[in-house]
Amino acid sequence: PGRVSGSVLGRDRSVLGHFEVQADRVVLSGGTVSTPRLLLDSGVVKKVGEVGRGLRCHPVFSVLGFTPDRSVVSPGSSQGHYIDEFANDDIILESNPTLVGAVFQQIPLHGMELMETMAKAAHFSNTGAMIRDRSQGRVLPSRGPGARVHYDLEDVDRARAIRGMRHAARLWLEGLGAEWVSLNVYGGPLCRSMDDVDRLLAHDLPTGRLMGYSSHPQASCSVGRATDRMGQVREAPGIHAIDGSSLPSNVGRNPQISIMTVARVLSERVAEDLGAVPKSLYRGPGAPRQCPQPGVPCGIKPAPLEILPG
Repeated sequence: PGRVSGSVLGRDRSVLGHFEVQADRVVLSGGTVSTPRLLLDSGVVKKVGEVGRGLRCHPVFSVLGFTPDRSVVSPGSSQGHYIDEFANDDIILESNPTLVGAVFQQIPLHGMELMETMAKAAHFSNTGAMIRDRSQGRVLPSRGPGARVHYDLEDVDRARAIRGMRHAARLWLEGLGAEWVSLNVYGGPLCRSMDDVDRLLAHDLPTGRLMGYSSHPQASCSVGRATDRMGQVREAPGIHAIDGSSLPSNVGRNPQISIMTVARVLSERVAEDLGAVPKSLYRGPGAPRQCPQPGVPCGIKPAPLEILPG
């Protein structure tokens, strides 16, 4: 701890030189996967310790709604709205952009029919049912160039994924009048009614058929478990993990602000431990504006956005 060595490589990957940096404190901010991976691969922590454990990832399961005669939000739905009606069940419905390469691969169509459907991207609504997972994964030591992560969706989260997709499907079929919806279920057909949805989303639907994804890895070097109150790795004094891996658990929302807040708090504690006085983030007149809160109308529009006419 306190010493980092490495090599300088040329464009042809040849070694141009070596360097070594010595410091009393080293801060790792590689992210929830790369920070524990670096600690494990470098051998500064034990492979059987707390580093890398407790990984949460907010699994998301998308539901596409297709309205052939109505444009939703040109050129497609954005990622600017969410529904927290089901937050007590640890389910948030987030609007997602209709990116061709990211979502259309789940539609069970092919050939010209798929081409014609893809050409109407602005007619798609895309809702991600995001789960505040109780399942926990682990970042493991590498065995090659890629990261190695183990994560199993527990049954309680599988059930929430099914309920979340059902809520999203009802939103588009009954709320928007979509012609059909496509769910994140491997081998599933297009669903044109809630009866179709209920048949597909049976309570015993196997986890292996769920095609979820995640953009919110968190908590793989949690404060209080893998690190102390300053984010200092318990097994490696002088090395601090300060990023998304520092969160004590998952937050159930997009964690960007939470990560920045935790990073700020840990950084202030490190600065104070070094004898410095942290500077205020806000230096303007008066009190800073408060962050928007769930259920409180905010933004530049006085009323909710309406569906654009076809």
